[in-house]
Amino acid sequence: MKIYGLMAVFFAAVLTGCGGGDSDYPSVQIKRLDLALRDGAVPADSMMRVGAERLFVISGYGSLDSCSLAAYAAMPSVTSHYVAVDSAFADMATEEARIGRVLGRLSNLLPSVAVSEVFGIVSPFNQSVFTVDSTLYIGLNHYLGVSYPPYGYFPDYIRRRKVRDRLPVDVAEALVRGNYPYESEQRLLPRMLYEGAVAEAVMRIAECDEPTALGYTSAEDGWLRSNEDDIWKTVVERRMLFSSDPSLVRSIVYPGPVTTAIHPDAPGGVGRFVGHRIVRSYLESHPDTPLSFLLSPSFYDSGTTLQQASYNP
Repeated sequence: MKIYGLMAVFFAAVLTGCGGGDSDYPSVQIKRLDLALRDGAVPADSMMRVGAERLFVISGYGSLDSCSLAAYAAMPSVTSHYVAVDSAFADMATEEARIGRVLGRLSNLLPSVAVSEVFGIVSPFNQSVFTVDSTLYIGLNHYLGVSYPPYGYFPDYIRRRKVRDRLPVDVAEALVRGNYPYESEQRLLPRMLYEGAVAEAVMRIAECDEPTALGYTSAEDGWLRSNEDDIWKTVVERRMLFSSDPSLVRSIVYPGPVTTAIHPDAPGGVGRFVGHRIVRSYLESHPDTPLSFLLSPSFYDSGTTLQQASYNP
């Protein structure tokens, strides 16, 4: 059983430029597992029961039975969100249509990725969206708006992504990362290239712009664009590019309030921005490259990719 997720600390964004006009893709049904589990009884519906069994296994709740279900249904970290989730998601037609379009584009662009069922849950964990094999789980309590009181302790770069408009992007990213996980040593250049490939895939699958896919506000995006040349010079001149120092790789690639290793004012995770710019430069001369290749070690861990990209900010 494969389990993959999108951690809540990842990829905050203000969702501008995301959507799409391809209405030919059918809506997906988001099955409300959160509602089915509230009374503490094992669901009679076989599909709901299987969804609950998988959720309990990966969440560490044990086997699904009346005792484990009653314990889950009484957890404050679950019950405290019921009222807000019910109010916000009484109607999920918009989300079902938008995620249906994401899954439709996904099947065209990455046909090996399959999604069998989509469940809405209340998740007590940091993961907002995750998959178990071909089953997709969406933690609805992670999309209740920036002013939702329980989000108050999150830093801004995390809190601003907790909006329902973010759902299609998070779904796309969780499915991409889950089916194409990073499979090389933690070195800066291949990790940046991988992150850039993920961003490119999310942009196409969720039909959103670069700042949205990378998780930046317009102000952060403006800073990055204005300083792209200096960022690259810093990475190269300080000999970071081929570093295998895990703390350095994390500081440059992982989201955060700032990337101090580059500049005190640099937005968090600038390595993802540079990685995507290198990927875009590569695609200018290799426009027919499939996403599946970009997301493979043959691309991001190749000794020739950077040269072939001719990246020159």
